[in-house]
Amino acid sequence: MGKIPYILAFVGLLAACNDGGSPSSGYQRPGNFQPGNRPYENRAKTDNKKITNMTITNETQAVANIASLLRGYPGTDKNTDNLKIADMAIQIATGRDDFDDVSADVFKPALYVISQDLYSTCADGANVSTCVANWRAKNSSEMKKRLSYLREWSEPIDISTATFLSTADTELKFTVDDAGNITDITVNDDSFKRDGTTNRFVSGNRTLTYDSGSSSSFKLSYADFGMYNIATDDVPGEKIAFAGGYKTKMADITKIKNSKMFSGIAVGNVTNGDKEFALNGTAQLNVENIESTLHTTLQVGFDNWYGFTVNQTGTENPTIKFTDTANTGFDPTGNGNVSMNVGYYGPDGTPTEAVGTVHYTETDGINMDVAFGVH
Repeated sequence: MGKIPYILAFVGLLAACNDGGSPSSGYQRPGNFQPGNRPYENRAKTDNKKITNMTITNETQAVANIASLLRGYPGTDKNTDNLKIADMAIQIATGRDDFDDVSADVFKPALYVISQDLYSTCADGANVSTCVANWRAKNSSEMKKRLSYLREWSEPIDISTATFLSTADTELKFTVDDAGNITDITVNDDSFKRDGTTNRFVSGNRTLTYDSGSSSSFKLSYADFGMYNIATDDVPGEKIAFAGGYKTKMADITKIKNSKMFSGIAVGNVTNGDKEFALNGTAQLNVENIESTLHTTLQVGFDNWYGFTVNQTGTENPTIKFTDTANTGFDPTGNGNVSMNVGYYGPDGTPTEAVGTVHYTETDGINMDVAFGVH
């Protein structure tokens, strides 16, 4: 299969209203709201989560979200470029402390969308850089929540630029409309149109089902993993593992100087002749950087089948060892062929999450496809 590279690199809108009452859906901004206001809502984001929990935000959505956060803003210097305000707010939340070259009509609204308290404390102070740094230090937990929220709702990131590679040598890509709704998926050059607001996509008599391994309890921001299959005339096809994410958020794995342990979820499918199991379990990925050589160890555990450990050093071929804990009626020898692909992602070039696939085959025997996601 094509490899997820270790690249060294770094509207159907529901505008927020102020008619009072409680929110009917959507994400509530952390912190205090203006009395009587409802939190920002966006139907496209809600519907897209039926497919993937990745962060998906187009410019229209980001602008609308910042407008919502600026409700009640008391200053007269509000900039009309909400994307600049969003970008500055994220810079402040990530640690920027030099604002000499930033105009007040960007800086002050940015403080406000982070926190009304931050705005009232620092917007008109004599030394704003020191004030912001001190507030950030005293409110580090709150700032972390603000940053997470802003990156999900106010930082434009185009899902059509994300690429997912599968163990069947296919490439999956989404298409979105101007409102930010996922409308289509392509498998190589084969296009399928979304079936309403479900995780299914249709082309003639064929239906592609995209089953993400993430959920509301285990979310990744910039990558996704799972299984897909294409049914023809309602007859399901082969279940295929996929993993991938945003090219612009691919992380430099060499930034891990010693070691890092990621934990998460594994999903998959294993067949042997006419026997088949769906696999759901846990995954741990340990990455060690020893003398500039990466040593990767993936441990996967399942309740209904064998767990396994895959080891890989640098670009050498991986090895696999199964745990002898299953009694399923079909058992791996451990002598088959294994391949592993891993991609690392993060907001600023530093790896904070990873996804990948493992494919294992034995001649006239076990065929296993697994996708995993960890953070």
